Amino acid sequence: MSDAINGLLNDAANSAASVLGESGGKVSEALMKMFGQQDNPFVILLEGLKNGELTADEYQIELDREKQVLQGQLVTLEIVVLSEAQKAVNALISSLTSAAKAAL
Repeated sequence: MSDAINGLLNDAANSAASVLGESGGKVSEALMKMFGQQDNPFVILLEGLKNGELTADEYQIELDREKQVLQGQLVTLEIVVLSEAQKAVNALISSLTSAAKAAL
């Protein structure tokens, strides 16, 4: 990956992370890890645009498609996190209920 593309992706990751405040550092790290992968679609698109393999319109269409894919992955992650949080709450309530029954 060229230094220009690497810098652009780094700036994009930091920009996305800055929206999140305190948790942004972890998000930035995760995005940069994703951007560092060999088969990263964002890198492939940027290189295609840079090399003239894609027009600006084609690039934008593909970028929008990748955005939808990423949003879908985030929704899946959100569901997983909520499920795990619900398990933790259920375990807490179960423990409190058991302790209350034992105390009475």
